[in-house]
Amino acid sequence: MSKNYVEFRTEGGKHRIMEDDREFDAEILQVIQRTLSERFGEDVTKVVVYNFQKFSRASKEEIARNPKQFDSFLESLFGTGSGMIRKMIAREIAKHFQLTGSAAEVFDLNKIIKEARKARQLG
Repeated sequence: MSKNYVEFRTEGGKHRIMEDDREFDAEILQVIQRTLSERFGEDVTKVVVYNFQKFSRASKEEIARNPKQFDSFLESLFGTGSGMIRKMIAREIAKHFQLTGSAAEVFDLNKIIKEARKARQLG
């Protein structure tokens, strides 16, 4: 079974990711955007994504590959309110990937995305 890779360039250089990883990244981004849109509206979601890209100098797809960076961005943008937003996003990721037990109770974006990635690989 051959693995398909996609190459992309960032400021950090040239990278390769597996096609499955790219699909996972898109799925995570979709869950995050849907969560923000349902809670705050489409305009706020667009502003959040735009500013993440502008200030982090990363594509929106980087959110799943570097959730710590997105987490820090949310904190700088929303201050103490970012905790509530991260919790909402984490719950929706857990629900989307059907995480149960202790994995579903993780409200750290980095950890919940790792759990979702692991569940997808096992599933």
